[in-house]
Amino acid sequence: MWTVRHLNSMRRTPVFYKRRINANTHLPFCAKLGSAPMLRDHYEILIFLPQFTNGTHRRLGPSSPRPSTSMKWSTTMYFELKDATATILAKSRRHDELCDLPLGLISSDCEAYDIQATAQDALGSTCRGYAIVGTSEMSRRTLGLSKPIYSEIPTSALLVGAKDFRLPPGTIGAQCEFVFTMRRPFPDAGEAIDRDSAADAVLECRPAIGIIGRRTRRVFMGDQPAIADFGLHTATICGDRPGKLSLADLADIEITTFLFKQTVFSAKAASVMDNPLNAVVWLANELSARGKQLKSDDVVATGSCTTVLQVWAGQHLAADFGPLGQLECVFT
Repeated sequence: MWTVRHLNSMRRTPVFYKRRINANTHLPFCAKLGSAPMLRDHYEILIFLPQFTNGTHRRLGPSSPRPSTSMKWSTTMYFELKDATATILAKSRRHDELCDLPLGLISSDCEAYDIQATAQDALGSTCRGYAIVGTSEMSRRTLGLSKPIYSEIPTSALLVGAKDFRLPPGTIGAQCEFVFTMRRPFPDAGEAIDRDSAADAVLECRPAIGIIGRRTRRVFMGDQPAIADFGLHTATICGDRPGKLSLADLADIEITTFLFKQTVFSAKAASVMDNPLNAVVWLANELSARGKQLKSDDVVATGSCTTVLQVWAGQHLAADFGPLGQLECVFT
C-alpha cells in the first residue's frame, strides 16, 4: 500500500482521498513526487510490501528498485490533508508561481471542490462572485472538460475597466464572456430556479474578458484537477456598465474578437448554454445542491462564448459585444 503522509501532522486517518492505481505504472511518478522540491517539506512517501517485508515500511526514494512486472498489484494511494494541497495552490496563486501538485489523482468532484474551497480560504480574499468555465462546447474541448465547472472570484481578481493585464505563469488563454450582477439573493426560499427567475434576479449584464490558467507545471486534463485548481480562473476583466438592454435579446448578441485589430473569431451569445442566463441557472442549481445561494451584488462570469484564445505578452485583444459595447486589453 502506498501512503503519502503529511510530515507536520500526527493524524493517522487519511482525510484527503484514495484511489486504486497500478503500482508498476505509478512507481516512477511516486518517486518523482517524493523528490519534488515543493512537496518534500510537506509529504513523505512510504511503501508497504507485505509480500516481502512482513509488514514493515520503508521510505521510497528516486533510486528505489522497481517491483517485478510479473507481480499482481492492487494498491491504494492515500493523500492526507486537503489543507496542505490547498495551501500550496493558494501560495502559487498569490505569488504567481507554479507548483508540482499531483492533482490528477483526485477521484471525485466533491473532493475537488473541497480542495478549491480550502484554497480560497487560504488565499484570504473576499469572494466577489463566481466564474464558470466550460459553458460552451468549444471551450470544453479546448480545456479537456466534460462539463462546466465553477469557482469563486476573489475581489483581487475582479478588475473593472482595466486596460492592461500582466499574464502570470501558467496562463492558458483568454475568453470573451458575460458578467451578470445579481440584484437580489437567488434563489429565494421556495423559488423555482429557471431562466425567468434568473432574469428577475439579475441587475445588469456587462461584457468581460476572462483569463484562465493553471497553478501546476504539469498539465492535468479532466474535470477534477481543473476544479481543484481554482476552476482554472485567473482574473475577470469587466467592461463599463452598458445602456439599457433587454435580457430577452441577450442570446442574439454577436461577439467578435480582434487581435491587433484583425478579426479572430465571431460567435453568438447563444453558444453559452443556448442563452447566457442559463449559466446563472446552472450555477444557482450547483450552489443550491451544496447549501449555498447567490447573494446580492455577486457577479457571475458565464464562461466563454467563443473558443479560448491563446494570448501572449505584447498582444492587444479587443472584443465587440454589440449593444453591450466594446472591451479591450493589452497583455504584458
